[in-house]
Amino acid sequence: MSHRWLPSSFLLLLATSAFISCAGPAPLMLAARHGDSQKVIAQIEAGANPNMRGSDGVTPLMYAASHGNVDMTAASRNELTYRDLQHSDDNTKTVQALLSHGADVSLVDVNGQTALWYAAYHGNVEAMALLMRAGADPDKANNYKQTPLAMSAREGHEACVALLLTHHVDLDARSAPDKKTPLIMSSYTGAEGCVRLLLQAGADVSLVDINGHGALQDAVFKGHRAVIKLLLLNGAPVNARDKEGNTPLATAISRGYDTGYDSIAAILKAEGGVK
Repeated sequence: MSHRWLPSSFLLLLATSAFISCAGPAPLMLAARHGDSQKVIAQIEAGANPNMRGSDGVTPLMYAASHGNVDMTAASRNELTYRDLQHSDDNTKTVQALLSHGADVSLVDVNGQTALWYAAYHGNVEAMALLMRAGADPDKANNYKQTPLAMSAREGHEACVALLLTHHVDLDARSAPDKKTPLIMSSYTGAEGCVRLLLQAGADVSLVDINGHGALQDAVFKGHRAVIKLLLLNGAPVNARDKEGNTPLATAISRGYDTGYDSIAAILKAEGGVK
């Protein structure tokens, strides 16, 4: 069965290119990237443009927003150290320093990504709150129609998803060209907490991507049992067929050579799943 996860290949390129192609090690850029708010202020007061851009359009605010993951509810929360928390606080101060000295939250890089988009992707919820208070558009997608909500959900940043949901963002925004929704993305990566938040907010569990794969089909394909159960409890169509005619049960059976798929098939059968 053909089953591709298109956004990941795009995203890896997009998220890394912005940090390696900045034209020259401008002191303000370096200070923003390292979370040094005092140096940021000193550079701006010495005449540096707070909205300077690298060759790829990345600004100091985007650099600062990209660091300091403070999403304590993310799947990686047990790996956070004191250094991580200190670093996140430094970068939050840097974001605030840039905003108070004229940094523009509406600017985008060559991929259409705002500072808020970067903060959402990297799980920097405190920076997101600062940026939105400064007027950042919580629904602004990049050139591939990937919204901050989609990126937070895909990466398992629950606190970021929760924050964005309070701003009434588009729950079912579709990326391009694959037409995946935030729910489909988070189901594929197994971000159970994000899946739960999206469902509670009313995300449409029946939507499918360009290949006819819905959230349930993607969760089954990746073997995420907890997400599968959650989707079924919330009305996911157990016998929806993709463009190749495969149901979720057929997908589970086709992957039966992997450990655990027998139990997934049993879950689907118990809910009326057919091949």
